[in-house]
Amino acid sequence: MKIPYVVSLNTREAYSTWQTMKTSPGEAPRKIVAEDFEWDDDFTPAPLTFFAALSLSRVFHRINPLQRILQKDVDMLMDLYLADIPLKYSVPYIKDEQYWKRSFYSKFPSRKEMGVTFWKGKFLSACLQDYLENVNPDVFIEEDAVILARLVSPYIFELSLNQLQMVRQPTPSIPYEHLVEDTCEFSVPKVYDHIPLEPVLCRLYNLKEISLIFGINNLEDNYLTRYFEFSIADCESMCRGLEYLNHLATFRINRSNLDCSKVKVILQNLVKKETIEELDFNHCKIGDYGMKALGGFIYIHKNVRRVRIANNRFKEAGVQGIAYALQMKPAAPIELIGKILLEYLRLSLI
Repeated sequence: MKIPYVVSLNTREAYSTWQTMKTSPGEAPRKIVAEDFEWDDDFTPAPLTFFAALSLSRVFHRINPLQRILQKDVDMLMDLYLADIPLKYSVPYIKDEQYWKRSFYSKFPSRKEMGVTFWKGKFLSACLQDYLENVNPDVFIEEDAVILARLVSPYIFELSLNQLQMVRQPTPSIPYEHLVEDTCEFSVPKVYDHIPLEPVLCRLYNLKEISLIFGINNLEDNYLTRYFEFSIADCESMCRGLEYLNHLATFRINRSNLDCSKVKVILQNLVKKETIEELDFNHCKIGDYGMKALGGFIYIHKNVRRVRIANNRFKEAGVQGIAYALQMKPAAPIELIGKILLEYLRLSLI
Protein backbone atom coordinates (compact mmCIF):
# COMPACT_ATOMS: atom_id res chain seq x y z
CA MET A 1 0.00 0.00 0.00
CA LYS A 2 1.41 3.38 -1.06
CA ILE A 3 -0.86 5.58 1.05
CA PRO A 4 1.72 6.14 3.86
CA TYR A 5 3.92 8.23 1.58
CA VAL A 6 1.70 9.21 -1.36
CA VAL A 7 -0.64 10.96 1.07
CA SER A 8 1.57 12.95 3.44
CA LEU A 9 1.18 12.73 7.20
CA ASN A 10 0.38 16.45 7.35
CA THR A 11 -2.52 16.02 4.93
CA ARG A 12 -3.87 13.04 6.81
CA GLU A 13 -3.63 14.96 10.07
CA ALA A 14 -5.42 17.99 8.60
CA TYR A 15 -8.34 15.95 7.30
CA SER A 16 -8.61 13.52 10.19
CA THR A 17 -11.83 13.35 12.20
CA TRP A 18 -11.93 15.50 15.30
CA GLN A 19 -11.64 13.43 18.47
CA THR A 20 -14.86 14.92 19.90
CA MET A 21 -16.70 13.87 16.74
CA LYS A 22 -15.43 10.31 17.06
CA THR A 23 -17.06 9.98 20.48
CA SER A 24 -20.35 11.61 19.47
CA PRO A 25 -23.52 9.47 19.47
CA GLY A 26 -23.68 9.50 15.68
CA GLU A 27 -20.05 8.51 15.06
CA ALA A 28 -19.17 6.20 17.96
CA PRO A 29 -21.16 3.15 16.77
CA ARG A 30 -19.71 3.23 13.25
CA LYS A 31 -18.25 -0.12 12.22
CA ILE A 32 -16.64 1.04 8.97
CA VAL A 33 -14.12 3.87 9.35
CA ALA A 34 -13.12 4.74 5.80
CA GLU A 35 -10.51 7.33 6.80
CA ASP A 36 -8.55 4.83 8.93
CA PHE A 37 -5.92 3.40 6.57
CA GLU A 38 -4.39 1.14 9.22
CA TRP A 39 -7.60 -0.46 10.43
CA ASP A 40 -6.39 -3.97 9.64
CA ASP A 41 -2.94 -3.73 11.27
CA ASP A 42 -2.47 -6.65 13.68
CA PHE A 43 -6.04 -7.68 12.93
CA THR A 44 -6.04 -9.73 9.74
CA PRO A 45 -3.23 -11.99 8.47
CA ALA A 46 -1.21 -10.83 5.49
CA PRO A 47 -2.21 -12.30 2.10
CA LEU A 48 -0.13 -15.01 0.48
CA THR A 49 1.00 -12.51 -2.15
CA PHE A 50 2.76 -10.57 0.61
CA PHE A 51 4.80 -13.59 1.68
CA ALA A 52 5.60 -14.40 -1.96
CA ALA A 53 6.77 -10.80 -2.47
CA LEU A 54 8.79 -10.98 0.75
CA SER A 55 10.64 -14.04 -0.56
CA LEU A 56 11.23 -12.41 -3.96
CA SER A 57 12.56 -9.23 -2.33
CA ARG A 58 15.49 -11.17 -0.87
CA VAL A 59 16.74 -12.64 -4.17
CA PHE A 60 16.52 -9.73 -6.61
CA HIS A 61 20.11 -10.37 -7.73
CA ARG A 62 18.93 -13.80 -9.02
CA ILE A 63 15.26 -13.32 -9.87
CA ASN A 64 13.85 -10.13 -11.36
CA PRO A 65 10.03 -10.45 -11.47
CA LEU A 66 9.19 -6.79 -12.22
CA GLN A 67 8.24 -7.38 -15.87
CA ARG A 68 5.99 -10.35 -15.12
CA ILE A 69 3.78 -9.33 -12.18
CA LEU A 70 0.89 -6.90 -11.65
CA GLN A 71 1.58 -3.26 -10.80
CA LYS A 72 0.02 -3.60 -7.33
CA ASP A 73 2.52 -6.38 -6.58
CA VAL A 74 5.35 -4.26 -7.98
CA ASP A 75 4.34 -1.50 -5.55
CA MET A 76 4.45 -4.02 -2.73
CA LEU A 77 7.91 -5.23 -3.77
CA MET A 78 9.27 -1.68 -3.87
CA ASP A 79 8.49 -1.33 -0.17
CA LEU A 80 10.09 -4.69 0.64
CA TYR A 81 13.30 -4.51 -1.41
CA LEU A 82 16.46 -3.95 0.57
CA ALA A 83 17.94 -0.48 0.16
CA ASP A 84 21.43 -1.85 -0.54
CA ILE A 85 20.83 -3.91 -3.68
CA PRO A 86 24.02 -3.73 -5.81
CA LEU A 87 23.73 -0.95 -8.39
CA LYS A 88 24.42 -3.23 -11.35
CA TYR A 89 21.15 -5.04 -10.57
CA SER A 90 18.95 -2.20 -9.35
CA VAL A 91 19.79 0.71 -11.68
CA PRO A 92 18.61 -0.80 -15.00
CA TYR A 93 15.31 -2.13 -13.67
CA ILE A 94 14.02 -0.20 -10.64
CA LYS A 95 12.26 3.07 -11.47
CA ASP A 96 10.24 3.62 -8.29
CA GLU A 97 11.21 6.99 -6.79
CA GLN A 98 10.28 5.99 -3.24
CA TYR A 99 12.77 3.10 -3.39
CA TRP A 100 15.56 5.45 -4.44
CA LYS A 101 14.63 7.97 -1.74
CA ARG A 102 14.81 5.19 0.83
CA SER A 103 18.16 4.07 -0.59
CA PHE A 104 19.51 7.63 -0.42
CA TYR A 105 18.73 8.11 3.27
CA SER A 106 19.89 4.59 4.07
CA LYS A 107 23.33 5.18 2.52
CA PHE A 108 23.69 8.87 3.39
CA PRO A 109 21.73 9.35 6.63
CA SER A 110 23.47 12.61 7.55
CA ARG A 111 22.47 14.39 4.33
CA LYS A 112 19.22 16.35 4.18
CA GLU A 113 17.86 17.22 0.75
CA MET A 114 15.02 19.62 -0.06
CA GLY A 115 12.91 19.89 -3.19
CA VAL A 116 14.24 16.76 -4.90
CA THR A 117 12.04 15.63 -7.79
CA PHE A 118 14.29 12.89 -9.21
CA TRP A 119 15.57 10.71 -6.37
CA LYS A 120 17.17 8.13 -8.63
CA GLY A 121 19.47 10.76 -10.16
CA LYS A 122 20.18 12.33 -6.76
CA PHE A 123 21.14 8.95 -5.24
CA LEU A 124 23.34 7.86 -8.14
CA SER A 125 25.06 11.24 -8.26
CA ALA A 126 25.78 10.94 -4.52
CA CYS A 127 27.18 7.43 -5.04
CA LEU A 128 29.54 8.60 -7.78
CA GLN A 129 30.53 11.60 -5.66
CA ASP A 130 31.27 9.37 -2.65
CA TYR A 131 33.43 7.07 -4.79
CA LEU A 132 35.45 9.86 -6.44
CA GLU A 133 35.95 11.81 -3.20
CA ASN A 134 37.31 8.89 -1.22
CA VAL A 135 39.15 6.67 -3.70
CA ASN A 136 42.91 6.46 -3.12
CA PRO A 137 44.66 7.90 -6.22
CA ASP A 138 47.73 5.72 -5.60
CA VAL A 139 45.68 2.55 -6.18
CA PHE A 140 43.05 4.05 -8.48
CA ILE A 141 41.59 1.43 -10.87
CA GLU A 142 40.33 3.26 -13.92
CA GLU A 143 38.21 0.34 -15.11
CA ASP A 144 36.12 0.39 -11.90
CA ALA A 145 35.48 4.12 -12.27
CA VAL A 146 34.49 3.69 -15.93
CA ILE A 147 32.03 0.89 -15.09
CA LEU A 148 30.37 3.02 -12.41
CA ALA A 149 30.24 6.09 -14.68
CA ARG A 150 28.64 4.13 -17.52
CA LEU A 151 26.05 2.68 -15.16
CA VAL A 152 24.90 5.99 -13.70
CA SER A 153 25.45 8.31 -16.68
CA PRO A 154 21.85 8.24 -18.06
CA TYR A 155 20.48 9.53 -14.75
CA ILE A 156 23.04 12.14 -13.63
CA PHE A 157 22.60 15.81 -14.54
CA GLU A 158 24.85 17.40 -11.91
CA LEU A 159 28.03 16.35 -10.14
CA SER A 160 29.55 17.98 -7.06
CA LEU A 161 32.92 16.96 -5.61
CA ASN A 162 33.70 18.57 -2.24
CA GLN A 163 37.14 16.99 -1.93
CA LEU A 164 39.70 14.99 -3.92
CA GLN A 165 42.42 12.83 -2.47
CA MET A 166 46.01 13.61 -3.47
CA VAL A 167 48.72 11.17 -4.55
CA ARG A 168 51.35 10.23 -2.02
CA GLN A 169 54.27 12.63 -1.74
CA PRO A 170 57.67 11.06 -2.72
CA THR A 171 60.12 10.63 0.12
CA PRO A 172 63.88 11.38 0.03
CA SER A 173 66.39 8.65 -0.76
CA ILE A 174 67.67 6.49 2.08
CA PRO A 175 71.16 7.66 3.01
CA TYR A 176 74.05 5.21 2.56
CA GLU A 177 77.52 5.65 4.02
CA HIS A 178 79.39 4.88 0.79
CA LEU A 179 77.19 7.09 -1.48
CA VAL A 180 76.88 10.85 -1.75
CA GLU A 181 73.22 11.66 -2.37
CA ASP A 182 70.87 14.53 -1.73
CA THR A 183 68.57 13.22 1.00
CA CYS A 184 67.08 16.58 2.01
CA GLU A 185 63.28 16.46 2.08
CA PHE A 186 63.11 19.92 0.52
CA SER A 187 64.95 18.67 -2.57
CA VAL A 188 62.17 16.21 -3.46
CA PRO A 189 59.84 17.71 -6.10
CA LYS A 190 56.30 18.27 -4.84
CA VAL A 191 53.54 16.21 -6.44
CA TYR A 192 50.06 17.72 -6.64
CA ASP A 193 48.22 15.27 -8.88
CA HIS A 194 44.79 13.76 -8.15
CA ILE A 195 42.82 10.95 -9.81
CA PRO A 196 42.34 11.53 -13.56
CA LEU A 197 38.83 12.91 -14.12
CA GLU A 198 38.84 12.36 -17.88
CA PRO A 199 37.66 8.69 -17.93
CA VAL A 200 34.71 9.54 -15.68
CA LEU A 201 33.61 12.90 -17.11
CA CYS A 202 33.72 11.81 -20.72
CA ARG A 203 30.99 9.24 -20.01
CA LEU A 204 28.58 11.52 -18.14
CA TYR A 205 26.95 12.70 -21.35
CA ASN A 206 23.85 14.21 -19.64
CA LEU A 207 25.84 16.38 -17.21
CA LYS A 208 24.64 20.00 -17.04
CA GLU A 209 26.43 21.22 -13.92
CA ILE A 210 29.76 20.37 -12.33
CA SER A 211 31.24 21.75 -9.09
CA LEU A 212 34.79 20.94 -7.93
CA ILE A 213 36.87 21.62 -4.83
CA PHE A 214 40.49 20.48 -4.89
CA GLY A 215 41.18 19.83 -1.22
CA ILE A 216 40.62 17.39 1.64
CA ASN A 217 38.01 17.73 4.38
CA ASN A 218 38.31 16.97 8.10
CA LEU A 219 42.11 17.02 8.26
CA GLU A 220 42.24 18.16 11.91
CA ASP A 221 45.91 17.91 13.00
CA ASN A 222 47.04 16.48 9.64
CA TYR A 223 46.68 19.77 7.74
CA LEU A 224 49.23 20.42 5.00
CA THR A 225 49.16 23.26 2.46
CA ARG A 226 49.85 20.85 -0.40
CA TYR A 227 46.50 19.11 0.15
CA PHE A 228 44.79 22.13 -1.43
CA GLU A 229 47.07 22.40 -4.45
CA PHE A 230 46.47 20.86 -7.86
CA SER A 231 48.53 20.64 -10.99
CA ILE A 232 48.28 21.62 -14.65
CA ALA A 233 48.00 17.88 -15.38
CA ASP A 234 44.80 17.82 -13.30
CA CYS A 235 43.40 20.69 -15.37
CA GLU A 236 44.31 19.04 -18.66
CA SER A 237 42.76 15.70 -17.64
CA MET A 238 39.58 17.47 -16.56
CA CYS A 239 39.40 19.51 -19.76
CA ARG A 240 39.75 16.41 -21.93
CA GLY A 241 36.72 14.99 -20.14
CA LEU A 242 34.74 18.22 -20.53
CA GLU A 243 35.05 17.99 -24.32
CA TYR A 244 32.43 15.22 -24.32
CA LEU A 245 29.84 17.11 -22.25
CA ASN A 246 27.52 18.62 -24.84
CA HIS A 247 24.95 19.95 -22.34
CA LEU A 248 27.26 21.52 -19.75
CA ALA A 249 25.82 24.87 -18.61
CA THR A 250 27.45 25.55 -15.22
CA PHE A 251 31.11 25.05 -14.30
CA ARG A 252 32.45 25.74 -10.79
CA ILE A 253 35.80 25.51 -9.06
CA ASN A 254 35.71 26.99 -5.55
CA ARG A 255 38.08 27.19 -2.58
CA SER A 256 41.01 25.81 -4.54
CA ASN A 257 44.47 26.85 -5.69
CA LEU A 258 43.16 27.96 -9.07
CA ASP A 259 45.74 30.48 -10.27
CA CYS A 260 46.26 32.36 -13.54
CA SER A 261 47.99 29.60 -15.51
CA LYS A 262 45.38 26.98 -14.55
CA VAL A 263 42.37 29.17 -15.24
CA LYS A 264 43.81 30.02 -18.65
CA VAL A 265 44.04 26.31 -19.54
CA ILE A 266 40.43 25.81 -18.43
CA LEU A 267 39.09 28.85 -20.29
CA GLN A 268 40.90 27.86 -23.49
CA ASN A 269 38.94 24.59 -23.46
CA LEU A 270 35.60 25.96 -22.26
CA VAL A 271 35.48 28.72 -24.88
CA LYS A 272 34.71 26.01 -27.45
CA LYS A 273 31.56 24.94 -25.57
CA GLU A 274 28.66 27.19 -26.55
CA THR A 275 26.37 25.66 -23.89
CA ILE A 276 28.26 27.31 -20.99
CA GLU A 277 26.05 29.87 -19.19
CA GLU A 278 27.75 30.26 -15.79
CA LEU A 279 31.35 30.28 -14.55
CA ASP A 280 32.01 30.29 -10.82
CA PHE A 281 35.59 30.78 -9.58
CA ASN A 282 34.83 32.16 -6.11
CA HIS A 283 37.46 31.87 -3.36
CA CYS A 284 40.45 30.97 -5.54
CA LYS A 285 43.80 32.63 -6.36
CA ILE A 286 43.22 34.19 -9.78
CA GLY A 287 45.36 37.28 -10.40
CA ASP A 288 45.42 40.01 -13.03
CA TYR A 289 46.68 37.77 -15.83
CA GLY A 290 43.86 35.31 -15.22
CA MET A 291 41.31 38.12 -15.19
CA LYS A 292 42.52 39.30 -18.57
CA ALA A 293 42.08 35.78 -19.90
CA LEU A 294 38.55 35.78 -18.46
CA GLY A 295 37.91 39.11 -20.20
CA GLY A 296 38.93 37.52 -23.50
CA PHE A 297 36.56 34.63 -22.78
CA ILE A 298 33.66 37.03 -22.18
CA TYR A 299 34.48 38.91 -25.36
CA ILE A 300 34.50 35.75 -27.52
CA HIS A 301 31.92 33.42 -25.93
CA LYS A 302 28.32 33.88 -27.09
CA ASN A 303 26.22 32.44 -24.25
CA VAL A 304 27.92 32.93 -20.88
CA ARG A 305 25.60 34.99 -18.65
CA ARG A 306 26.94 34.78 -15.11
CA VAL A 307 30.56 35.04 -13.94
CA ARG A 308 31.35 34.78 -10.22
CA ILE A 309 34.87 35.76 -9.13
CA ALA A 310 34.56 36.87 -5.49
CA ASN A 311 37.58 36.61 -3.18
CA ASN A 312 40.42 36.24 -5.67
CA ARG A 313 43.81 37.99 -5.97
CA PHE A 314 43.34 40.32 -8.92
CA LYS A 315 43.83 44.08 -8.62
CA GLU A 316 43.27 47.15 -10.81
CA ALA A 317 44.84 45.65 -13.94
CA GLY A 318 42.57 42.61 -13.76
CA VAL A 319 39.48 44.77 -13.22
CA GLN A 320 40.44 46.92 -16.20
CA GLY A 321 40.82 43.83 -18.37
CA ILE A 322 37.26 42.70 -17.58
CA ALA A 323 35.87 46.24 -17.93
CA TYR A 324 37.53 46.65 -21.33
CA ALA A 325 35.92 43.43 -22.55
CA LEU A 326 32.50 44.63 -21.37
CA GLN A 327 32.90 48.04 -23.02
CA MET A 328 33.83 46.49 -26.37
CA LYS A 329 30.34 44.99 -26.82
CA PRO A 330 31.15 41.40 -25.96
CA ALA A 331 29.42 38.51 -27.65
CA ALA A 332 28.25 37.18 -24.27
CA PRO A 333 24.90 38.47 -22.87
CA ILE A 334 26.33 39.15 -19.40
CA GLU A 335 23.71 39.40 -16.62
CA LEU A 336 25.89 39.00 -13.52
CA ILE A 337 29.59 39.44 -12.97
CA GLY A 338 29.87 39.52 -9.20
CA LYS A 339 31.13 42.74 -7.63
CA ILE A 340 33.76 43.50 -10.24
CA LEU A 341 31.95 46.49 -11.79
CA LEU A 342 31.38 48.10 -8.41
CA GLU A 343 35.05 47.66 -7.63
CA TYR A 344 36.00 49.21 -10.96
CA LEU A 345 33.77 52.23 -10.36
CA ARG A 346 35.24 52.68 -6.91
CA LEU A 347 38.75 52.65 -8.36
CA SER A 348 37.74 55.10 -11.07
CA LEU A 349 36.58 57.64 -8.51
CA ILE A 350 39.78 57.52 -6.45
